[in-house]
Amino acid sequence: MARDLRIERYYPHRPPRVWSALTDSDAIATWLSASDFVPRVGCEFTLRTTRGPGFDGQVRCKVVTVDPPRTLVFTWEGGPVQTVVAVRLRPEGQGTRLTLVQSGFEGGRGYLASMFLAFWWDGAIRGASIPGASPPGMDPRLAVLGSAGALTALFAVLVVVPILFAPPPQNGADPGAGHEPRSAEKQGRDHRIAKAARANQEITAAEVATADDGNPYQDEPEELGVEPIAGVPASGVEITPLSEGHIYNPAFSFDGAYIAYEVHNDGSATLEYATVSPSPERTKIRIPGTPENPQSQAPSWHPAGTMLFEGSQKGKKSRVYYHKPGSGTAAELLSGREASGRLQWPLVREDGMVMAYVDDGDLRVRHTNSGEIDSLTETAASETSPAFAHDETLLFARVGDGLDIFSVGLGGQAEREIVGGPGDQTRPAMGEHRLVFFEKTALVWNLVSTKIGNRGLVLLEDVRLPHRAGPALSKGWVAAAHDAAEKSGSIALIAVDGSARFDIQIDGTAAGEPALITHGGRTLLAYTALPNKGADWRTLRIVDITDSVSRDG
Repeated sequence: MARDLRIERYYPHRPPRVWSALTDSDAIATWLSASDFVPRVGCEFTLRTTRGPGFDGQVRCKVVTVDPPRTLVFTWEGGPVQTVVAVRLRPEGQGTRLTLVQSGFEGGRGYLASMFLAFWWDGAIRGASIPGASPPGMDPRLAVLGSAGALTALFAVLVVVPILFAPPPQNGADPGAGHEPRSAEKQGRDHRIAKAARANQEITAAEVATADDGNPYQDEPEELGVEPIAGVPASGVEITPLSEGHIYNPAFSFDGAYIAYEVHNDGSATLEYATVSPSPERTKIRIPGTPENPQSQAPSWHPAGTMLFEGSQKGKKSRVYYHKPGSGTAAELLSGREASGRLQWPLVREDGMVMAYVDDGDLRVRHTNSGEIDSLTETAASETSPAFAHDETLLFARVGDGLDIFSVGLGGQAEREIVGGPGDQTRPAMGEHRLVFFEKTALVWNLVSTKIGNRGLVLLEDVRLPHRAGPALSKGWVAAAHDAAEKSGSIALIAVDGSARFDIQIDGTAAGEPALITHGGRTLLAYTALPNKGADWRTLRIVDITDSVSRDG
C-alpha cells in the first residue's frame, strides 16, 4: 500500500523570492552540500551524506518538472526507498503558500520512513527547533523564509531519512497496511506521475496540480497554516462506545481530529477512538492475536497523528503498541530485544523526537532519530505518570512509601524531588510555567498549582481523581471534576495561576475524566458522565467552550 506525505507552510514573501531561495545552487551548497543542481528538466544531481546499513550515502535525484515560480518536481532514490517530491508555490494574500508532497512510500519500511519525515516536517512547519538545522554559514538569502529550519528540511530530509529507518515490526505486520484507500481516479494520477518520473519523462505542471487535489486545509482559519478542529455543535456531541462498558481516560490527538478513550467492563479494558465531528465515526483498536481478555489502555498521541498505548494479552506483560487511524491491527512499537520488560505509560514529546515510557518500573526514553534508548532511573521504587516539562526535562511520580513528584534531565542531569512531604502528590503536568498536580490530604484529593520551589496554590478542593490521566491542561486553563455529589453536574475550569474560575454545567451526572484541547482558535472540552441517574454506563461528551474561555479569559 502506497503512502504519500503532504506538508504546507505559509511564508510572508512573494513567490519569486521563495522560489529563488529554494532553487539557487550556491545557496544550497552553503547549508546542505555542494551539488550540481540546476532548476532545469533533466538535471541529475546527487546529495551526499554518511553511509549506513543498506545505504551508500548518496541520494540520487533528477528534475522532472520546472515551472518557475510555481512548481518543482524531482525524483529521489536513496537506500531502499524511491519517491517523488513535488513542491508547489501559490500566492496567498501578501505571501506564498508552499505545498510539498512526497509520494511513493511503499510497505512497512516506507511507512516508517514517511512517519519519521512527518515528525521532521511537523516540527519545521510549526516553528519548532530542528536538530542540525541552520548551520553556520547559511546563505542570508534563506533568512527570507522566516524559519531556516523549515527551508533546511525541504532538502535535508532527503538526506537524513535513510539514517532514520527502523527495523520492520517484529510480528511481521505491515504498519502501512489497512490505510483508507485513495480514490481510483487519484490512484491513477499518482501512478502516472510516479511511472513518468521513473521513466525519466517530464511531468507537466498541470498534471501535478490535478494530482494534488487532496487538500487537507479546507476552510482554513484566519491564522495561516493552522488546520481547524472539525465543527462541534453548540449542543455538544455524545459518544457511546462500540463495546458495552464505562468510558474513561479520553485523549485528544494534537490536531483535535480524533479522541481516544478506554472502555472498561468487568475487569477488561479496551481502546476505541472516534472522529471529533458532529457525527463521530468510532473504531475499536485490536492488538495482534486473538487473546481471551486483551487489555489496552493509557492512550497518547504523536503529533503526526499516530496513537500510542499500552496493551497486553492474558497472562503476558504489557507492551507499547502504535496505531494509525484508518489502518488495521495495531503493531508493537518496541521489540523484545529493545525492551523486554513490562512497558507502560508511553508518551511522546510535542516535537515527536523523544518518547518516554516506564519499563518494569524504571523510566526510559527512546530517541526517534537514532532509536537509542536511555535509562533515566534505576531504583527499587516504581515510576508512573511521566510528563515533559520542557525539551530536556521529564517529570514523574515515584511510588515508594507514598507518592512524590520528581524531575530528571534527558541529558544526564540527576533526578531531584520537587514536590514531596505529607500526603500523596501525583500526575504532574506543566502549564504556563507552573507545575499542576493532584495532592491527597486526609481522604480528599485536591488540584494544586505551583511554581517549582514555591508554596503550592490549591486550585480546587475535593476533586474526582481521573482513572489514570493527569490534569487536563490547555492554554493556561485546567479542567477538573468535583467529587462531591451536589457538584457532580459540572466541570470546573480554572486558570492555572488561580486568577479565574467558572463551572461548566454538563449533561448528565457524576461528571469526570475531563480533557481539553485548543487548536485553530477553538477550545474543546471532553468529559465522561452518566447520562442520567439510572444509566448503566458512562458515556463521553465533547462541547465547544471557546466563547466561555474567551469571555472569562
